[in-house]
Amino acid sequence: TDADRATSSVRPDVPEASGVANASLLGQCQRLLENTYGARTGVNLEDFIVGAGRYRQLSARTGEHEAEYGEGGRFFYYLSGGDLRMAIFYTDELIERLEQHDPRRGLGEANVLEFVVFLEELSHALHTSLTFRENRRRLMSRSFLAELEVQAKIDVFLALVFFLQRLEGA
Repeated sequence: TDADRATSSVRPDVPEASGVANASLLGQCQRLLENTYGARTGVNLEDFIVGAGRYRQLSARTGEHEAEYGEGGRFFYYLSGGDLRMAIFYTDELIERLEQHDPRRGLGEANVLEFVVFLEELSHALHTSLTFRENRRRLMSRSFLAELEVQAKIDVFLALVFFLQRLEGA
């Protein structure tokens, strides 16, 4: 309901949220996906990035083990007091690789896998935030996690096509 939307929000699951420059890769990718879907999350997803310490705390909360870094990133979310709490974690290695081989300057063996992981976690956060704003009950459905995974694959494809076309000057 509108009353629910007015009294609840999407909040970073970090002790203090801090923004990053608007020209960051994450910010550009967030805007690309929001523009693709014609929808705004209303939040800066850069504020949801957490470090390894918070990653370990959230993993313990969900019963996961520290070794589950996946392929360089992880997305967490839960509801708390009517708010959606989210966190995005990327390994230092993934960030360093993308800094050394920025996808905005080229895509290839040196960075494409890392960029895919980066985009997948960003997609999870974006669509979780949008779903919360539209119908928070869907976050608890059995199919929601599967939907997130499928949507992330679509978003990765769209973003890769966009970046490749931009690099080729198409």
